[in-house]
Amino acid sequence: MKDDIYKTTPAACIGHQRREAALPRRSMVIPIIAALPIVLFVTSETRAAEKSWYTGAGASRSRITGKGFEMKENSPGYKAYLGYKFGKYDALEAAYISLGEVGAKDGTAFKGGTIQINWMFFIPVASKFRLSAGLGIHRWQTEMSNRKPSGNNEGVDLSYSFGFEYEPAQSLGFRVEHEIFKAGETRASQSGISIYTRF
Repeated sequence: MKDDIYKTTPAACIGHQRREAALPRRSMVIPIIAALPIVLFVTSETRAAEKSWYTGAGASRSRITGKGFEMKENSPGYKAYLGYKFGKYDALEAAYISLGEVGAKDGTAFKGGTIQINWMFFIPVASKFRLSAGLGIHRWQTEMSNRKPSGNNEGVDLSYSFGFEYEPAQSLGFRVEHEIFKAGETRASQSGISIYTRF
């Protein structure tokens, strides 16, 4: 009987070998599971580093045209904005733009401003340099005099922009952009440069 206990059939040997072969695979699962939280943490930290609030302001020049008139000179204006970056490639941004005040050749006096909400898109082309484009809506208000009809006008229209950004430091950058938007029968385009900071 004792001899029978120590006898091993070929099938039993094969099963034992399979169990031994499976042990290394199981032993590899444990380090992988243990490393998974670390990988997720590093990934989330990298993603979080790309997310940030930012605010900026700058000066601009506007060209304004309307039905039957064209401004005789570019209008100085300014822009202030606040945004949140979701990552490398997109951001949501709110801005106020002053189109300035200027006169037309026919004596029309114009001044206006707009509040924008833009979805911004970025294409990195170098470590500190990226192209930018924006698409959004804006609520505008204009005032015209010496023209019929005159008075205040307001409305909502689409706007879009394109330009580039340069960041010499992680929390400091410069933006150059050209924006185009309608304000009723008036069409405005604005080119400007601004400085922004992340926080």
